[in-house]
Amino acid sequence: MSYVVVAPLVGVNGADGKLKYLYQDAVVPLDVSEADVARLAAGGLIEKVETKTVEPETVAVEKVEPVVKATPAKAAPKKPAGASSDGTA
Repeated sequence: MSYVVVAPLVGVNGADGKLKYLYQDAVVPLDVSEADVARLAAGGLIEKVETKTVEPETVAVEKVEPVVKATPAKAAPKKPAGASSDGTA
């Protein structure tokens, strides 16, 4: 069973022995002792939250084939008029 803090701020002891501060609308961690939960609930500082089990939703996925685009071959750059093919002028 989950609990949520309705007071502006509460202090609880965790299982590790450290003091934890929980602000309003925070979910009370599961490692908080039942005695602390009972004390906070009796004082109206936390409230029980009903949780629902949600079934995972199956989503249909359409298989898509990759599109391969052929890139046209680039033409060799044109030589200026009067240029020789051996690099001499």
